[in-house]
Amino acid sequence: MKVAYEAVNAFGGSGIDRYTRTLGRELARLRVDDTFQVLATRRRTRQYKEFFGGLNNVELDESLWRPRALGGELGWLIERYNGLVISRNMSAVDLTHLTGDVRPIAVRGPFVQTIHDLFPLDEAIIPDSRHSRAFKRIMVKRLHQASAILTPSQYTADEIRKQFPTVSAPITVTLLASDDTFKPVQLSSANRELLGLGARPYLIHVGRVDMRKNVERMVEAYRRLPKHLKDNVQLLLVGAAGGSHYYEEIFANDIAAHQIKIISTVTQEQLIQLLSSAVALLFVSLAEGFGLPVIEAMQCGCPVVTSTSTSLPEVAGDAALLVNPLDVDEISHAMQKVIDDETLRDELRARGLKQAESFSWTETARRTSKVYDEVAGRYGALKR
Repeated sequence: MKVAYEAVNAFGGSGIDRYTRTLGRELARLRVDDTFQVLATRRRTRQYKEFFGGLNNVELDESLWRPRALGGELGWLIERYNGLVISRNMSAVDLTHLTGDVRPIAVRGPFVQTIHDLFPLDEAIIPDSRHSRAFKRIMVKRLHQASAILTPSQYTADEIRKQFPTVSAPITVTLLASDDTFKPVQLSSANRELLGLGARPYLIHVGRVDMRKNVERMVEAYRRLPKHLKDNVQLLLVGAAGGSHYYEEIFANDIAAHQIKIISTVTQEQLIQLLSSAVALLFVSLAEGFGLPVIEAMQCGCPVVTSTSTSLPEVAGDAALLVNPLDVDEISHAMQKVIDDETLRDELRARGLKQAESFSWTETARRTSKVYDEVAGRYGALKR
């Protein structure tokens, strides 16, 4: 079987990017008798070849463009172009897997669609706009056209069924996982110096600038800690590349007081070391389709404070402190608790390491592979 695997979002730092590249490689390793045509973006040849290197059943097709290749204003044009390329390609393969962006496509063959979340349809998260209305029209059409739908969590699957009850395609939950390189590794003195960190302990938040991440409430909760705790335990905001100026502006006083530090970009090695050495990860999002930083932190032996919202209780299980993301005092109390109670931190570390064992890319690939076979069987029967 020849599978076209859409990999436009493959080499950024988001959970969707990590899902796209890691699952693609695991599927190619698992399904050695199939050919995977990786639909890639131009100017990333070296990265694609290095990542999929050694897999003889992977063909690289660099016909697509990054959504922002021509700037944000012309992103719609790139999406139209990518949609046309994918549509044309569908008739030349046995199955297409659309892994991320929901774009206009003329369907010309069976396809599996991964839906990470439905948040663009939620006006409480993204205000109603021409973009959100267009997205909803495309989403409705895509869900009804799909041969099968994959989601990263039961929460997202349930939301699809609730919001689109007429969708008939089978929905399969394929949980995400953390890369095997995420494991307890203490922060080296070289990286501590390179990142401008002193010897103070720190709480860490990992995520881009996005209102869903609930960072302003989280920072307000940190501000409500007793002064001696803020003086002794810093708050690191990691991964705000492209939006760090916003944090620098609204948290200027906290930064000047050396209580908050912004680290815009880090290597994966640095992220692993930062998580491994943190007092706790703070990930109190309003909404997540999965919440990959939770599992990555747990796999590094980092205690986790996360929210009771959307998919996060499903991912965290009983291995984290769960808080109402809208209750600043509750978030602050959890911060103080995890800072003050060493026994609690040890318990969360142990539970987190065990919880992380429940997630693996091998299992994600196995479940996805089963869906491929089911779709191929149904489509083959229809053709006969």
